[in-house]
Amino acid sequence: MAKMVAARRATQNAINLADSVSHDEYKSIKHMNKVELVDYMRRVWQRGYDIGHEAGIRDAQAAVNAQGVSEHTAEEGAADGDV
Repeated sequence: MAKMVAARRATQNAINLADSVSHDEYKSIKHMNKVELVDYMRRVWQRGYDIGHEAGIRDAQAAVNAQGVSEHTAEEGAADGDV
């Protein structure tokens, strides 16, 4: 569930930012060759992935904290092999 919320939030953020591409950025993208465009798109994708990943971690930590489970308890369980 948290992944879907984070994905929706990241998608909405991307839609909002799509309108913010300036004319100069558009012109530079328009004149890129294939290699430059692939590198540019890879960087855009990576930034989106990183933002979504960080949002997922924050949402998961918030869910764990909301359930009353501390990080310390979860780490102890992981060390024991229980988690």
